[in-house]
Amino acid sequence: MFASKKRSNRKWKQLTSRQHILHLEHLYQSREETIVRDRLSLQHIMERAVRTGQTVHVRLKQLDTVSGSIQAIFHDRGTIELVTSTGMRRMVRAADVIDIEWKTT
Repeated sequence: MFASKKRSNRKWKQLTSRQHILHLEHLYQSREETIVRDRLSLQHIMERAVRTGQTVHVRLKQLDTVSGSIQAIFHDRGTIELVTSTGMRRMVRAADVIDIEWKTT
């Protein structure tokens, strides 16, 4: 009976670890947050957009896409100042920026 209990405990550990791994894989695939490397490259793109003053398309979490130029990056507050194509100034959290594309017109 002791060997049977050990075998059932071993089986239970295998099943739970397999389920745990599958659950972690599911969470990793379904998350929307970008990884650190993407955040750093996004930061460099934002700084380049400020220096050049070119019009860019900024994709945000809440809204679809905002077209305009990035005027300033406030690192201490974690915000970005955008001037949209209509001339409206917006303060956007840097964490809400998903992607930046250069406008080709």
